[in-house]
Amino acid sequence: MTTTAPPLDTHVPDWILCPGCRAPVYGKRFVRNDRVCPHCGRHSSLTAPERLAGLLDPGGAEPLVHPVRTGDPLGFVDVRAYPERLREARERTGLDEAVLCARGTVRGLPLIVAVMDFRFLGGSLGSAVGGLIAHAADTALRERTPLLLVTASGGARMQEGALALMQMATTSQAMARLDEAGILTMSLITDPTYGGVAASFASLSDVIIAEPGARMGFAGARVIEQTIRQSLPPGFQTAESLLSRGFIDLVCPRSGLRTKLARLLSFAAGEVEFLVDDTGDFYFMEVNCRIQVEHPVTEMVTGVDLVREQFRVAAGLPLELSQSGVAPRGAAIECRVNAEDPARDFLPTPGPVEEFTAPAGPFVRVDTDCFPGHRVSAAYDPLLAKVITWAPDRAQARERMRRALDEFHVSGPGVRTNIPFLRRVLDDPRFADGTHTTSLVADLTSQEPLG
Repeated sequence: MTTTAPPLDTHVPDWILCPGCRAPVYGKRFVRNDRVCPHCGRHSSLTAPERLAGLLDPGGAEPLVHPVRTGDPLGFVDVRAYPERLREARERTGLDEAVLCARGTVRGLPLIVAVMDFRFLGGSLGSAVGGLIAHAADTALRERTPLLLVTASGGARMQEGALALMQMATTSQAMARLDEAGILTMSLITDPTYGGVAASFASLSDVIIAEPGARMGFAGARVIEQTIRQSLPPGFQTAESLLSRGFIDLVCPRSGLRTKLARLLSFAAGEVEFLVDDTGDFYFMEVNCRIQVEHPVTEMVTGVDLVREQFRVAAGLPLELSQSGVAPRGAAIECRVNAEDPARDFLPTPGPVEEFTAPAGPFVRVDTDCFPGHRVSAAYDPLLAKVITWAPDRAQARERMRRALDEFHVSGPGVRTNIPFLRRVLDDPRFADGTHTTSLVADLTSQEPLG
């Protein structure tokens, strides 16, 4: 079995002997310091209510109610019956289960939190715990709110047998749904985090944070040593060792957690997409939390390297410019050159590229990874290149694009491109005077076939 810290006593004596450095610590000072030794920095256990109070804004925690109640599916009895152990754990901790879920804010930013409590049967992962974790994840998905999982567990709950092991799949699927939806997930690893929790949702978040000295692994160090009959290196399975091997993203002391979470929640790098009607009204479509395909147009008219700025934001650095410092200049047009056949409803035309001659010259930009010998795959977007032209006004930018497309040559067995169709768009009077709408493509494809 894995040796773990003793259950946390809510009564704090006048003096505490730190288990790390063996130094005496005044009890009230210890509590004020979030149960962190002021001498050696050792992080002692917190209860789930204490953890919520320390992470969320004061008065903002709203419990997530979910009708999950632990049963006794196996009629398990060791020294005591399983229901008796549950009743004792509830009376001692004041919790219904080994996880406490809540909705709240961190410095005003919304967050769904699920906090495990090691006092409740060692924070073991049973069917109710898995159901509550999945409910917290589903709530985050429904409300499109980031999710934080605070882990503290000795592993699966043996009294529930295979039902406990199945919770690894239940929670992993819930995390996968959040990942598909692009919703931020974070794990905070506290000491100890072992077994099925470490092997499932604790390791599946976008950002994995650990408190200093926290241990995480599937099996405990002593079990591994007895199995392999070798001594493990110092610090094995600790947060610092896991960080050096890339298993977690950062180690953060308890005093800095709120600040770190607020920074993670405030990160936003993306672009807004919208439509404009014939009266000049704007209609919001979506925010893409990534660089847009059309970003070179903005870069050409502003001179701002958007990719560089997004990398800076992702690295936690401030933007180097303000909105007032962005001065649009001139006009830019972008054409996406695809290996597709406009006459066949823009079906891709995969095959080998034998000739690839891109345009060049002042105020012409070509973004591409294509070359003679490149093969257009049927499995991916058949984008060959993006051509962008800039000029002092839109009319000149359009003329430069027409000339650039005339210089663009792509050929290969079976490979066709949409360049003829792009020329037709540029030549259309509605596009030339800026009165075109979303129906332009349908109108042009209904005309005579392109040669």
